Amino acid sequence: MIELEIKIECGDEKKAKIINDSIKVDNEGYVKSYVRKKYVIAKMKGDALSLLHTFNDFISCLQLSFELV
Repeated sequence: MIELEIKIECGDEKKAKIINDSIKVDNEGYVKSYVRKKYVIAKMKGDALSLLHTFNDFISCLQLSFELV
């Protein structure tokens, strides 16, 4: 099993909370995320192939969140 932790800088804590709330809906059960100051911390785990798909979906949701905020 592979574990992945990502730290995403969002500019400020308010924006980080908005982004985290928006990505939690799509990633529930696959990615655990929380806000620490101006960062969203996301953790995911799985075998290589499932982790690749989870990461790809997460990044797509994250990109859309950044475009809308």
